[in-house]
This record gives sequence, structure tokens and C-alpha cells, in this order.
Amino acid sequence: MKTRLAALLLVLLSFTFASASAQTIGAYFTLVNTYIYVKAPHEGRRILVRPRQAFNVVDVTTYGADSMWFQLVYPRDTAKTTGVGWTPTAPHELLVPQQEPVLVFSAIPDGQSSPQIFRVPAPSLELLNETQSNTPFVQVDWQKVRYSFAQPVRAWARGTAGIYRPGKTAAFMSRVYGELVTRNVSKEEQTRLLSGVIRVGDTTREVRWAMGDPLRSNEETISDARRTVWQYPELTVTFENEVVKQIN
Repeated sequence: MKTRLAALLLVLLSFTFASASAQTIGAYFTLVNTYIYVKAPHEGRRILVRPRQAFNVVDVTTYGADSMWFQLVYPRDTAKTTGVGWTPTAPHELLVPQQEPVLVFSAIPDGQSSPQIFRVPAPSLELLNETQSNTPFVQVDWQKVRYSFAQPVRAWARGTAGIYRPGKTAAFMSRVYGELVTRNVSKEEQTRLLSGVIRVGDTTREVRWAMGDPLRSNEETISDARRTVWQYPELTVTFENEVVKQIN
């Protein structure tokens, strides 16, 4: 019974963490000098960001005349986060050196609400000597803690100042941009490929720059032509002799 409760608790924590915490949903690549705003679009402290910089995106919204804004993780600046919350981690476990941060909930999960969740370094936690249990996990003791830690600033950038790529990461965009510059690709082609736009006549290398690695690929030889098909979630690309012949 205890094992089943522990397994059920892990499922609840995984679901709550996935639904309540901010996850990377894409990447943003700046094309011009632009200001990003810490509080909301056009609100709060602003930070000047130079062109050709890539950032992970954790949220998106509209502002004004349906213009798109993206919330970026800005690792060059940090902000202190403080508060009080609850963790299922036992006190003796908090004393053991850990590689992974500790999950701290703004409220004890009840299976219905979605409390805010923080990943807090163990040294940044202070036990407050208060313990609670709740249903359906009556055998789990929740420890009340105070936390104070620094995390990268999140700030809002206007969509028209850069390129947004859903499902990509800042690391992917930075790597591709570096390769494009190294190979002296024109700025117009850089923008096209970084935007994920491919055309008939592109090479396999250009498609990889634009789209990344395919989910699946297969190859066959017909007469003197070598036909290769790359499948992505949103499209299928057919090559003949490593040149794009068809995009579906």
C-alpha cells in the first residue's frame, strides 16, 4: 500500500510540475536592437538586447493590435525570488548534497489546483519546523520551508524584432547562426533559414540548418538518381541527389 501511495504521489508531482511550471516552448532570435521588458510588454525595467542573439521562450501573449510578444529567459541578468512554500522532501534528505534542485510548491497539491512550483537549490532552503499531510497522500509529510534564490530574468520581447521558432532551443539557433556566418551565407539567406523556410533547390545542409535533424528518413536509388525522404512533424522533404525536389 505504501509503495502504491508513493507511486501515485510521483505521478501527481510530475503532472503538476509539467502543467504549472514554465517550460521552454521555443526559441527567439533577435534581428535588430530591441528593448525587452521585465514586467510585461512595455512595462517595468527594460533591457537593451543586441541583434543576432538567441534566447529560450517560455510564454507568448498578444498586446495592442494583436501584436505578438514572447517571454524570454535572459541569462545575463538574475533576479532574487523569495517566499514560503511546501516540499515533500524529508528534512534529512535536504542535508545531503544534491545535484538536482528541490521542488517547492506554493501550496500543498490537492489533485485539483495547480500551485506554482519552484526548483530551489537545497542550500537556499530554510526549514520552518511545520509539517502537514493531506488527502489522498496521508502518509506524505509536507515540510514548510522558506526559500531565497537567484534565477535568470524573464522579459518580454516584441515579435517583430526577431524570429520565433516553436519547438527549437536557443542552443539550436545559436549553433545554426554560427555555422551560417562561418560559411559566409548572405544575411538574406541567414534570415530565411533561421526562420525555417526551405525551398526547392536547397541542399541537405540547408534543410538541416532550417529544420534540424528529421524524425525519420529513408533512401532509395531510381535509375541514376538517389532519392531521399526526410520526415518532420510539419512537413516531408524529398531530395534527389541531395537537392530538394519536393516539399509536402
